[in-house]
Amino acid sequence: MHFLRTHFWRCCIVLAFFAILLVGVRAQAMSWYFQDETEHVAVGWVLIHFHRHMYTDLSSLHQPLPIFVGGILSRVVPAATFFELIDRLRISMWFFALIGSLAITLRFRWRGLIAVLLTYSLGQYFFAWHVLAEALVIPAVLWIGLALAEKGEKEPTKSSAEHLRDDVVFGFSTFWIAFCLLPLWPFTALASATYLWKIKSRQVHWFIAAILLPTLLLFCFINPLHWVQETIINNALYFIPFEAAHDRWHSVRLLFYPFLHFAFLSSLIARFYAVIVLVTLGALIYFRKTISWNRSTKLQFLTAGALVYALNPRVSIPNVSFYQGFHLFPYVAGLAVLFSVLFTEIVKDKKSRLWLGGGIVLLSILLLNNLPWVWEKKDKMSEYYIQYDTFQAYGTALKTISHSGNTLMTGPDGSGYMNMTAGLPFADRQNFHLEWSYRALYLRENWLTTMKSTPPTFLYYTLGEDSFSKLLQPILAEKYVVLRRKDGSPTQLMMLKSAT
Repeated sequence: MHFLRTHFWRCCIVLAFFAILLVGVRAQAMSWYFQDETEHVAVGWVLIHFHRHMYTDLSSLHQPLPIFVGGILSRVVPAATFFELIDRLRISMWFFALIGSLAITLRFRWRGLIAVLLTYSLGQYFFAWHVLAEALVIPAVLWIGLALAEKGEKEPTKSSAEHLRDDVVFGFSTFWIAFCLLPLWPFTALASATYLWKIKSRQVHWFIAAILLPTLLLFCFINPLHWVQETIINNALYFIPFEAAHDRWHSVRLLFYPFLHFAFLSSLIARFYAVIVLVTLGALIYFRKTISWNRSTKLQFLTAGALVYALNPRVSIPNVSFYQGFHLFPYVAGLAVLFSVLFTEIVKDKKSRLWLGGGIVLLSILLLNNLPWVWEKKDKMSEYYIQYDTFQAYGTALKTISHSGNTLMTGPDGSGYMNMTAGLPFADRQNFHLEWSYRALYLRENWLTTMKSTPPTFLYYTLGEDSFSKLLQPILAEKYVVLRRKDGSPTQLMMLKSAT
């Protein structure tokens, strides 16, 4: 009975909210093909089905956990067709978000509920239902943000079991974020330091164990030295210098990022940021006389601002979403935590039904602002044909003519879903063959060795001005033949002449 009185209605709200989201998730399941997702699902599929070793003979800039999640989902999700696989990947990520949201709501009550509602109401615009690191870290980011907010206040009395739960979940959340999303390492470092400072009166061994034990378990499946090379050194030396295009004002824009959206209020995302800014400023004005602005308080405000700032190290251009803005999803979660904390504090302080009613109206308006995507009508088969049919059509054809031991190389953008549909492993250690990887000597030599000694049986490659394409052109002319349809028209597939 105590559980029903305490949590029942909040859990019902979460379940009802996610039931509404599921309508939009199902309708738009095929609408957004994203290459980054193949770096998790397809690479994970090769890892599991062909017994490769992550970072040893299979390369990726990405952290291991999203790849393992993608591989596991490709194995356990029941799907007779590629269409069903994509549809069920979306539902799997929806279910992951639901479970995380229920856990957060049970632990942090109304604050947790408000934070998850705001975050996932905007989820569609930030690829929340794709197997991406940014989507996978959201429950952990919400938990850490809400836990630190609670630590900054007079903490309620807890049992030793509750302290243990909090320390373990916070530690595991730190591990989860660290091995999902490299750009959030500054956030996890600052959050961990803040948490340790807050619990200094207690033993910290459970918190540390919750980070170290899963890390050691993870290193049983990946070589830590190879992991450092692939995800840290390659990013620092090759990918970031080649791909990053930030100007001198990037860091300044990041500092004032929410404020930049006041020039774009016709956008629902901009309106979300604007409301966060207005509520934050309003709360500071409202509490200006009751807050004791001593050194500790100033440090707490500075830490809170730094934590939110650390959630967005990449995107400083306002009013972006989908392919340009998906990196912002953890930042949106951080702002949702900020809103929920300030919102509940104001309502709690006033202890007025009028203020409570006004708060509910404001929250309802904000949610309605965020949710129009749920009601958009989509033709799923048409969307699938536009976004994914190439992978299934070519993959099915390759599955028909291929034999055991054959391989498929795609590029320069990874088309690993074609490998999955065809049942063919990568020819070398990469899914993507982008220009930055040509600059990494060992990746370039691996590619050259593959093309010389064990060339791929099949190629699906869009030639361009990149270095791999320039090396590939004479090889294609000498060793490969274009596959044709029954009517004689050429396809984009090529086959090794010696395999015909």
